[in-house]
Amino acid sequence: MQYRSVYHHWFYRKEVENKTLWLPFSMQDSLKLEEVHNSSDITPETTVATDGGRFDVDILRRQRAPVYWIGTSNEVRRCSWFFKGAAEPRYIPYNESTAAKLEDEYKLACLSNNWNRKIELNNGEYIVFHSATVQVHYLQPTSPDVAGSWGNNAVSRSILYIYIYIIIYIYYI
Repeated sequence: MQYRSVYHHWFYRKEVENKTLWLPFSMQDSLKLEEVHNSSDITPETTVATDGGRFDVDILRRQRAPVYWIGTSNEVRRCSWFFKGAAEPRYIPYNESTAAKLEDEYKLACLSNNWNRKIELNNGEYIVFHSATVQVHYLQPTSPDVAGSWGNNAVSRSILYIYIYIIIYIYYI
């Protein structure tokens, strides 16, 4: 398998009606943010104007702040890997250190063609790379009987997905 490094896109966090949303910057703003991020001239005072100049992004602090009015700052992330939350219809970016770890592990799996790798995350959860296109994120159980139930939860869906994957794999061998 040939490996190609991932493209990064920048997102900002916004609280809307007691929900946390991760919204993408425009392609133009994301490219500007990436250019400054990769620059050797970046200083603690460096900011990047986004949204037509209405917001400034402090790349080093990963904060987005309004320019023309008083308002709260939003967290900003340089994103490459995403997961789908159990109760969320949208994809959520992993934090940057987890995304970097996943990218390194994915690259290693691609170049060595060594799949079915278990990558431990810091919170007791883990991800298994089954192939270049199948990765499963196993969440930490919220109660002792979660793993044994087949109700509507992410762990059950992940386990079911693995069983389906195994059945399909065995069928085609």
